[in-house]
Amino acid sequence: MLGNGFLSQNGYAQIPLSIEGTIKFLIVQWGSSVAYGPRYFTYPISFPNNYLCSFATSNDVGGSFVSVDTAKIANLKTQIHLSPYSVSGVVISERVVAINWLSIGY
Repeated sequence: MLGNGFLSQNGYAQIPLSIEGTIKFLIVQWGSSVAYGPRYFTYPISFPNNYLCSFATSNDVGGSFVSVDTAKIANLKTQIHLSPYSVSGVVISERVVAINWLSIGY
């Protein structure tokens, strides 16, 4: 069984795994986005079963640090919540911050 996906700036890969004789798909999704303060971003595809984790990094030359806040999302299977934070821990809302993110689920 082959996996499938969409290779682009915002894309995903469905990786087939045989677990106890049943084929399941591990889904890895990624993207680039900009945030002017906290922002919701909809995944390229929803996770059909469960969301596992997300990571984000800043692609910002301004030296800001980015964390991923997933606690405020009603449906983790369809969206990620990106919040750019400064090094001092304050949410950046006075300028646009470029963010790269990665999420894993199945």
